[in-house]
Amino acid sequence: MDEEIFIPITLFIAIAAVIYFYMMTRHKEKMLLFEKDVSMEDIKKLYTKPKSGYNTAKWALIFLFGGSGLFFGIWLNEMTGEDGYAPAAVILFVGLGLLVWQKLYGNKGEDES
Repeated sequence: MDEEIFIPITLFIAIAAVIYFYMMTRHKEKMLLFEKDVSMEDIKKLYTKPKSGYNTAKWALIFLFGGSGLFFGIWLNEMTGEDGYAPAAVILFVGLGLLVWQKLYGNKGEDES
């Protein structure tokens, strides 16, 4: 038997194990809540995520800074003749974009709820 067949088998077993444990822990959590007599409103509050109106601004800044980083990285590659500047510049600029978003909009989403 080829050794290459073990990779997909292991992958599917790992995916099935993750799904199984996820489902079992959710079931146990719900059963504990049911046993403690928690009201439906409290359960709904636990499982709903607060919506932030600033997600569009976050993604706009990520794409803006990511594109600028790609442009700058390609420009550095052409100027120096060495490879490897483009991925580093994209990561650096996306990180800067996230920092700018945090500075501008970071605490505003928490005040609304």
